[in-house]
Amino acid sequence: MTRLPTATRTDHSDLAIEVVLSGGRISKLEVYRGLGVHEVWGWKHGRILVFVLVGDRYRPAPRSRLFPDLDLDRLVTFVDFDRQTEAARAGGRRCTASRRAGILQRAQPTANAP
Repeated sequence: MTRLPTATRTDHSDLAIEVVLSGGRISKLEVYRGLGVHEVWGWKHGRILVFVLVGDRYRPAPRSRLFPDLDLDRLVTFVDFDRQTEAARAGGRRCTASRRAGILQRAQPTANAP
């Protein structure tokens, strides 16, 4: 895992999240580049796309440099809903299921247990 330097106050943002609602004539990546944003996430067709500023242009990246351990595919399962209520209920069900799985996992005897 790559460690980021200690956060310092800067005149620009490290991350922008763009929800792509429709195509436009203005390249939003160019706007973010001009603002000095290091990383842009875009939401398009049910996916999170990551663009990282390399030199003077953005390049697609398979994962975030700012959050390298974040599973973007899993994150999509929390945001890809038509209604917020549906998303909240589904998230609650996933948390409950994860908690139950963790409890069951801890309850299993291990090979080193007496």
